[in-house]
Order: sequence, then structure tokens, then C-alpha cells
Amino acid sequence: MPKTGNRIEQIAAFDTGPLLRTVDDLDVMRDHFKGNDYNAPEMRHDLLRLHELTMRFVNGGHTDPVMAEEMFDLAADLECRIQDMSDALARMLAPIRTLQALEPNDEVKPGF
Repeated sequence: MPKTGNRIEQIAAFDTGPLLRTVDDLDVMRDHFKGNDYNAPEMRHDLLRLHELTMRFVNGGHTDPVMAEEMFDLAADLECRIQDMSDALARMLAPIRTLQALEPNDEVKPGF
């Protein structure tokens, strides 16, 4: 926790731009979760498809090279999309944590 005087200066200098940009990052994630009309998100279908392919691959003795290629391609695609969301969450979290670090302790709160 910063000292009171230092904290007041840090609050005055706090850049709110990164907080506003969290909305853009949220939109990145929404794109991954939206569905068409009333349908479930595409990522949900892709995760279920990956599970189906993996079960067939594991239980079927991994003999079909076309199915294996589809499974690994889908896994790579999902990894990229999930990493995009993870990166967006990290960008969203950074300015929020910076702001939270400026919260005064109980002894200082009333008037800051």
C-alpha cells in the first residue's frame, strides 16, 4: 500500500484509458462466445467436436489419419482462440489491479 501522500499523487496521475480499453478486450471475448440467432456459440460446438474426435481417436486406436488431422487442427484452432481470450483477460485485469492497489486502508478511507 502506498503512503497517503504518494497514493494521492498516484490517484491524480492514474490513467483511465486502459480501463476504457477493457471494453474492447471484452468485445474480443464476446466475438468468441456469440452464436448465430438463438444458436449456441461456435466455440461450444467446436469443443464438443474436439471431444468427440478425441474419444474416437483414443478409443479407436488412432488409425484414421484424416480424423487425426482434423482433431489436431481443431485443437490448435481452439488453443489460439482461448489464448486470445486469456490475453484479453490479462489486459483487462492489469489496470483494475493497478487501481485496486491505490485503495486506501481503513484508517485513511473516510476522506482519502
